[in-house]
Amino acid sequence: YSGDDNVHGGSGGDTISGGTGQDTLFGDDGNDAISGGEGHDYLAGGDGNDTLKGNSGTDAIEGGSGADLIHGGDGNDSWLSGGSGADQILGEAGDDVLSGGSEDDHLQGGIGNDVLMGDEGNDTLIGGDGDDYWMDGGVGNDHIEGGDGHDIATGGAGADIVIGGDGNDTLLGDGGNDQLFGNAGSDILDGGDGDDTLQGETGHDILKGGLGHDIIDAGEGADYVEGGGGDDQITGGADDDSLLGEAGNDVVTGGTGHDFLAGGTGSDTLKGGADNDTLDGGEDNDILEGGDGYDILLGGDGDDQLSGGDQEDVLKGGDGKDILEGNDGHDVLEGGANQDLLQGIVSNLSLQ
Repeated sequence: YSGDDNVHGGSGGDTISGGTGQDTLFGDDGNDAISGGEGHDYLAGGDGNDTLKGNSGTDAIEGGSGADLIHGGDGNDSWLSGGSGADQILGEAGDDVLSGGSEDDHLQGGIGNDVLMGDEGNDTLIGGDGDDYWMDGGVGNDHIEGGDGHDIATGGAGADIVIGGDGNDTLLGDGGNDQLFGNAGSDILDGGDGDDTLQGETGHDILKGGLGHDIIDAGEGADYVEGGGGDDQITGGADDDSLLGEAGNDVVTGGTGHDFLAGGTGSDTLKGGADNDTLDGGEDNDILEGGDGYDILLGGDGDDQLSGGDQEDVLKGGDGKDILEGNDGHDVLEGGANQDLLQGIVSNLSLQ
């Protein structure tokens, strides 16, 4: 058809093709096959397990009830909605908006800067090529992959897996025990509530655990990490990292690079690792281990244990009854207030 058509399929399994105009095509009942053709079309599958193809043009497609297969085709499709049922929605080329609806849906943006919304159910969202500026899993345990481009993705409620891919991505876990993977690029990862696992991998990343007992691996690059509330395990990896445990009893390990480690509140364990590190225990009773390199260890408040390791280290106990052990190297030990125990090789020890 060359005109603007309005077609209703009826109660059977219908095959409807729109042609070149701006068409409105309804499948109604049955398992229908509807193709919009050229033009800016509106397709509605209705009841049944339908196959809907927008083809070229700026299309709006609603699957309705049933397990539907939706192809957006070329063009910037304004609305691709699965409705109720376990749907598969493919945006394909263009800047598309995809919505899964209820049940477990599979959404794939394809090429272009897309918006993907899983809504209810345990959904799979794959952004594909382009800067997908909003991907939201919604309610349920979702699997989200940004793909190429600079993507923004949030898991929503539930235990979600969110993967950034190439590009500088922003990944938000939201509620639930989530797993966030930045992959390549300089990414921002925020676990939100729950016991989360965050891996920055390559790039200069910002990682925030939020509430809960989190496991954070910054990976390669000069990274900034905040553990947040809860008892967190934080590893800096390669390059010069800033690692903050914040509230809770945290274990913070610097790895290679010139790192800054701060325990914050709680009884923390800080391990500098290789290179020249600065460790600040903060409040409460902390354990600080300098490792290799020329390290500065600051016990802060509380009854702390400071161990310098190799090379020439500076150990300051601060307030509280502290134990300072210089180990190898020409070390400087400063006990601070209260009754402290200072240990070291006498020839290599300077007491203040």
